[in-house]
Amino acid sequence: MGTAVRELSGVGGAGNADSPAAYGKLYQEWKDLEENEAYRLAVEKVVASAGKTMVLFSGGSKMGDEDLLLKARLCMEVGATELIFGRNMWQRPFDDGLAITKKLKEILLAF
Repeated sequence: MGTAVRELSGVGGAGNADSPAAYGKLYQEWKDLEENEAYRLAVEKVVASAGKTMVLFSGGSKMGDEDLLLKARLCMEVGATELIFGRNMWQRPFDDGLAITKKLKEILLAF
């Protein structure tokens, strides 16, 4: 089960009695999807629900370079306006942080 689907099933998701019924429905629809496909669908849903409002994604769990770049690219491809990073940048050795920043900049400039 992918991260996006796990988040739907945890606190505030399908596993929470106080959650909106729509979360449970999404959990059931997405539970067998590959993680990145479920993530893309979740981001598409957020962007679509925002209408003409700009969407900025912020925060997230610590992840490796490839996951970080993939998720950044997926967010931008489906219409995010911008991304904010914290621990995924600052908790890296300085040179590694600069290298991943350069790669993220290339992704952002493509949109």
